[in-house]
Amino acid sequence: LYAMTGIESAVVPADAVEDAPRIVPRATMVGTALSGAIGILATCLVILLLPNAAGSDAPLADFVAGSAGGRAGDLVALCAVVSCIGCLNGYVLVGGELMATMATQGMLPAPLARRNGWGAPALPQLIGAAITAVLIVAAYTATSAFAFAALITAATNITLYLLCLLASLRFLRDGRLPRSISLLIAIAGATTFSLLALVGAGAEALGWGAALIALGWPLYRLATRTGSV
Repeated sequence: LYAMTGIESAVVPADAVEDAPRIVPRATMVGTALSGAIGILATCLVILLLPNAAGSDAPLADFVAGSAGGRAGDLVALCAVVSCIGCLNGYVLVGGELMATMATQGMLPAPLARRNGWGAPALPQLIGAAITAVLIVAAYTATSAFAFAALITAATNITLYLLCLLASLRFLRDGRLPRSISLLIAIAGATTFSLLALVGAGAEALGWGAALIALGWPLYRLATRTGSV
């Protein structure tokens, strides 16, 4: 589930997208469907064709190496490294834009909305890069520390998704969203899934997730007192 968090990333640059009401939802759904299908297919193939995959640190590379030779496995491992670097860069950029957007709307302190000469929110990106570096070090030094951070991240994201679902119900009631049976079914299914996922995350992860969300309240109060940009 942690690997699927961030499916809403296409919404972040919506202000810079032409025909955003049509393009952004389409990009979100198509991207999520493709990512899910590829992930499930790759996982099933490796598990079925590589019985000892559970004990491997790089099952895809081991699978390719066993069928096409060691050099091919090294190539897959190199592609995985490049993919991870690209993913980290993407999350830093998206996180920076998200913080800048929230600051522009008055929900975070105004300095986070300032952009440099290239139009990039430098301070939020530096903050995101620093947090990313800490998680990389944690993953390198203690796998359990990174796994716990991933669990907290997933639980926190699910909480935010659940709040979005509650907001969508309010939008349905006041007419900001069109009422339809399919949308109600989607909201009901997503709410059920989110609640079950929160239960599965465990009390400790939920407690830390709640603490992280609570830390945002002083920043919000600071932003509302000083005013947005």
